[in-house]
Amino acid sequence: MVQPLSIGNVINVSIKLYRSHFKLYSKLSIIAHLWLLVPIYGWAKFSAICAIISRLTFSELLGQPESTNFVRSQVNRRMWQLLTASILVGLMLLATIILSIILFFVAAVLLTVVIYTYLVFFAPQMINNTDISYGLGLFWAVLIYIFVPLAVSWVSSRLFIIELPLAIEAETNYINTIKCSWDLTKGFIKNIQGVMAIAFLLRLPIYILVWVSLISLIGFIMKFLTVPYEYDSIIAIGLLVVVNLVCGAITMPFWQAIKAVLYYDFRRRREGLGWQLPRVEK
Repeated sequence: MVQPLSIGNVINVSIKLYRSHFKLYSKLSIIAHLWLLVPIYGWAKFSAICAIISRLTFSELLGQPESTNFVRSQVNRRMWQLLTASILVGLMLLATIILSIILFFVAAVLLTVVIYTYLVFFAPQMINNTDISYGLGLFWAVLIYIFVPLAVSWVSSRLFIIELPLAIEAETNYINTIKCSWDLTKGFIKNIQGVMAIAFLLRLPIYILVWVSLISLIGFIMKFLTVPYEYDSIIAIGLLVVVNLVCGAITMPFWQAIKAVLYYDFRRRREGLGWQLPRVEK
């Protein structure tokens, strides 16, 4: 069996591929993030461009590089399926949050009943002890802030590469691409989460730099302008949107390259190094 790539190898290969195609990937990323400003159709275009970057990266890994125009023609045919798959993933993550909260509260109530039942029979003098109530309340509050993110992180890892099968494989659709991601990531959650954690840490300085730079720039401009106090919230929201768009445009290709490298690794282990790049048909 082919050994999986280490977390460090995935990150290094992704950085190298992004750096070697920086101009092309950055251009595509900027266009994608501008499309985000257009509801629905723009979101579909954004999903397609993300998939285009990943497919271009994947073709490089296979040693079968494709032209941007050809990849665009292949992926754009499934633009709406890519958006639909993304929406389904969002709904699945929302359902995960709701279900995990319900399960947590059910477990918390049952365990609390067990604890107080024990106290009634074996330590009745402690029933009215407020420290126990406060302690239990604090314990459950802390635990839910750990349990829910862990559940969401686990599901996110299983659905991390949903756009790759749809953008690359000929015989698939928005349902099968989710199933494919779920199957391919089985048993490698720790690897994926490790990659995601390191990628987040690598992106964090970019967010901080952009945020500080934009705040400084706006602060400098505001010295020469008189803006009513009631517009402060609008400026803050606008600043947040701009920061997210700029940072997203910079870091999205790196994120999509990571997905392509992981997908390549999963396919390499399953089907060997001779896997041929198929053509997406209508």
